[in-house]
Amino acid sequence: MRGLEVDWSIVYFHIINKTGESTLLYSDLSYFDWASITGPLVNIGGYNYTQSTGSIYVNSGETTIVYIKMPEIIYKDNIGQPMTLAIGTANANYITELVIESAK
Repeated sequence: MRGLEVDWSIVYFHIINKTGESTLLYSDLSYFDWASITGPLVNIGGYNYTQSTGSIYVNSGETTIVYIKMPEIIYKDNIGQPMTLAIGTANANYITELVIESAK
């Protein structure tokens, strides 16, 4: 994020089971209390997210939802501003731009 590698301990991910969770891909993600994100496994919106300890392996055709808890590079002054996010794989780097939003 903005040229800073994120510490894996603040990354939580959920690999979607397309047969049982297909609606998760198309629904709004619910707001939650960030303080509740602690430990190796958390429940967000009824789905279990795993705390990453290193690289996240995603098989071909799978979709993953990722939460990054309070990255050091994001401040309240960044709300409404664009930010670049880069994700690397063994074969390619994917870069996207997103707009910082505030949690309710």
